[in-house]
Amino acid sequence: MQLMKRRRQVAIGLGAAVVAGSVATGILLGFSGNSDAAPTKAEYFARVARICGVYGPQLDQIAPPTDVTIPGEVATPLRRVIPLVQAETNEVGALRPPTELSARIEQWLALKARVMAALEQTLHAAEAPDIPATAVAYLRFMKEARAASAAGARIGFPKICSSSS
Repeated sequence: MQLMKRRRQVAIGLGAAVVAGSVATGILLGFSGNSDAAPTKAEYFARVARICGVYGPQLDQIAPPTDVTIPGEVATPLRRVIPLVQAETNEVGALRPPTELSARIEQWLALKARVMAALEQTLHAAEAPDIPATAVAYLRFMKEARAASAAGARIGFPKICSSSS
C-alpha cells in the first residue's frame, strides 16, 4: 500500500516535470529548428517516467504468486503481467535515447527480452501444468528481473519504473 502511494506521489511529481520538460523542449525545438537531435538525459528520463507512470500503478495491482507449486496461482497473474511489462518495455524501447546512453539502453533491452522469455516460459509451464518446470522458470525470471532492474538503476531509470524497482 505504501509502495503504491509512493509511486503515485512520484508519478505526480514527475508528471509536472514532464509537462515543464515538454514545454521547454517545444521552445528549444522551435528556436533550433532541429528535431532530429537526440534528447538530453533529463528529457529522456522524463519520457521514461511518463511511460512507467502509466504501467507502474497497473502492475502494482497484480499480486505476485504466493506459491509457485500451484499452477493457477502462477498463471493467473502472469496472464495480466506479461502484456503490461511487454507494452512498457516496447514503449521505452521505442524512445530515442541520449547518444551517451544508447549502448547501455540496448544492453538493458536485451536483459528485458530475457525477462520476457522467462515470464513466457513460466506461464507455459504453469499452463501445462508442469510444477517443477514452473518453479525453475519462475526462479529464472526472478534472476533475470533482478539483473534488468540493476541495469536500469545503473542507467538512471526513475524508481517508478519496473526496470529499476
